[in-house]
Amino acid sequence: MARSNEDRHMKILYISTGITNSGGVAKVVSLKANYFTEQLNHEVHIISSNDTSQKTFFNFSPLIKFKFISKKHKIIKLLWFFIELLLYIKKYQPHVIIVTDNGFKGLLVPFFISHKIKSIYEMHATNDNFIYLGSKKNNLFSNRSIAYFLSKYHKIVVLNSHQKFQFILKDKQVIIPNPVVISNEVMTSSGNSMVYKKAIAVGRIVPEKGWDRLLRIWKEVITIHPDYYLEIYGEIDPKYNLNSLIEDLNLKKNVKVLKPVNDLERQYSTSDFLVHPSYYESFSMVILEAMSFGLPIICFDLTTDLVNSDYCLIAKNEQEFAENCIKLIENKEVRVQKGTSAKKASIEYESNVIMKKWEDLLLII
Repeated sequence: MARSNEDRHMKILYISTGITNSGGVAKVVSLKANYFTEQLNHEVHIISSNDTSQKTFFNFSPLIKFKFISKKHKIIKLLWFFIELLLYIKKYQPHVIIVTDNGFKGLLVPFFISHKIKSIYEMHATNDNFIYLGSKKNNLFSNRSIAYFLSKYHKIVVLNSHQKFQFILKDKQVIIPNPVVISNEVMTSSGNSMVYKKAIAVGRIVPEKGWDRLLRIWKEVITIHPDYYLEIYGEIDPKYNLNSLIEDLNLKKNVKVLKPVNDLERQYSTSDFLVHPSYYESFSMVILEAMSFGLPIICFDLTTDLVNSDYCLIAKNEQEFAENCIKLIENKEVRVQKGTSAKKASIEYESNVIMKKWEDLLLII
């Protein structure tokens, strides 16, 4: 039943995982939770599991209430999570639950809550990555059985048109992209045609983000432009030693791996373009943020609505990726044109625009 306009105040409970890290999901949850709280005056609670600390990397409104569910032994982890969840729901009685946990726990949430509480599943994983639950590694699930679990939600929010599930009713699925905050200063600026001789890359330092192939690509780029520099910002996985590969390729003078920072504004605004070597993305916040600063994008062909030839140079292989880098370095006109198109396109994802879609969804659910 839709809520009336006079009854707009809601209690919203997010169920997430790893909310304290520097990943894209944590950032998106912070943006939306802050907006719900500070702009729309809703009461927001966040339950998070699998956190290594209770200190968030991104800024959350002090009005938001957190519940961190501690890690337990695998045998009792799931049971403990749902006990804690049920106790929390009983105490705070939310109107809406939004689940951003795209793992096993997220599939089961509707079976543990009253149908009177509206539930929304927010899909951040790519379909290929998500459906690993239905692969040979896990015979318990199939694509159809996963669809069965997800169909128990009142609504499923996907980030782009490629994510819609085949076995779930279309009217149950809603496309709402991630938002980006664009400051007035950035929005009204005419763009930057300066040359910084630097490219930027941002993301978790894990194999699926394609860092190894980016380093091979950059090795080719600096054979022609040895004065160009690459900065990589990301949370390092200790099992994935990127620095050793940098040394093996003799790239120490041209590549630097830096810790993630809360606000990348200065880093974006002093770069010539973004390189994004990821193998797959559901919706890259990194690409969207770079767009908002007027940076052209070089990436591989990602199955997402966000990748567009108007502002992206899309490569089929490593050689073409390197050629695209060299093209942007050597052609200021192309760089400025692509950057201008990127900035213009980013306005479609501005937080006020996207959060209006969320507010409309909450009113009709």
